[in-house]
Amino acid sequence: MAPTADTDLERAPSRFVRLRMRLGRRRLDRKLLAGSEPSRDPLMLSRARQLTDRPARAKLARLFERVLDGAREPEWNPYAVVSIQRSSVRKAAPDLWRLIDLLRGPQPISPQGVLMAYRLLTDGGGPLYRDFGDERRLVFAARRIGDGLLYGPSW
Repeated sequence: MAPTADTDLERAPSRFVRLRMRLGRRRLDRKLLAGSEPSRDPLMLSRARQLTDRPARAKLARLFERVLDGAREPEWNPYAVVSIQRSSVRKAAPDLWRLIDLLRGPQPISPQGVLMAYRLLTDGGGPLYRDFGDERRLVFAARRIGDGLLYGPSW
């Protein structure tokens, strides 16, 4: 099935659902990443909506832009908390720009793809931050995330 359509997510969740969603966000994210159908559970549906709404998409696109900007900075930055693999980012730049375009585009996207994108940005042991001796790992990860944004899981 294609990503959850915006029409499926039109109703705003109640305060109670929002509170439960906030408290169980990690569990909901794990379920969504595993491919669970959001429309079967109001909490998952609310979380899917939160992940794929315009402000969340714009924020994620800006984070990827910052990564691309960071790849152009000098090799050593004394103010950086963590260092990205600049050569890997430069090699994956077209695929990272594709993610930005998908996030800013009008088409519905998959909450699973959004979670995959956040994982790439936050996993300090992933190809964005760790040198695996193969710059293509980030390229492959970005392509997989792009496919995940477009197609999501096969529900």
